Amino acid sequence: MHGKRMVTQDQAQFRCFLVDDHPLFVSVLADVLKVDARFQLAGVAHTGADMLRELRACPVDLVVLDVQLPDISGIELIGLIRDEALARKIIVCSGLISDEIIAVAFALGADAFIQKTTGVEELQATLRATMEDRIPMNAHVSRVFRDMIRFRRAHHELKLRDFHILLGLAKNKNVKILATELGISCSAVYKTKYRIAERFGVRNLADLRELAARLGLVSYRDQTGGFAPASGASP
Repeated sequence: MHGKRMVTQDQAQFRCFLVDDHPLFVSVLADVLKVDARFQLAGVAHTGADMLRELRACPVDLVVLDVQLPDISGIELIGLIRDEALARKIIVCSGLISDEIIAVAFALGADAFIQKTTGVEELQATLRATMEDRIPMNAHVSRVFRDMIRFRRAHHELKLRDFHILLGLAKNKNVKILATELGISCSAVYKTKYRIAERFGVRNLADLRELAARLGLVSYRDQTGGFAPASGASP
């Protein structure tokens, strides 16, 4: 039929789910997906909670995920998607492009990382390469990835639980209280704190708060620099 995309038997359709709290950007991503008959838009969520509810009911092939969401950090969502097998592939599409956040995204299981300012052609190429089990990287991401591999040879990489600990420490929670909330020992909290300090060069509470903000785990509520977890973020 005129206007319909024909998908041959050897063109597998990949079910894609978009997670971003900016409707205009979601619309752009949806239009990009329509160009390639192999991609099917399976759904859209503007919050992490909505994404989890939808994907726990029906997993997909690919999630295109922002880091800064109004409730749950995209960093935490990467770990949850992997732990619960909610998608085969994860592409992080974010305005946050620090070396730290790129490294952490890959460490937790992202398959690709692109900027929101990326052109349409590069975005299309990234979608195709990711689903073809290739690793698409620009020069910046490639350098960070190489550095991360070198680091992992000598250190234990951070895990999803470590980011809950980072958030608690950044909120200046008492170690004993934080350990009780997470169901772990105080010793485990201190060991994680040491790994975070070693991994990111953290020296004090201000550094912890800055790191948490750079990773999209927290936001600064106002211009006075008031520190607060992202709305609805898990402790």
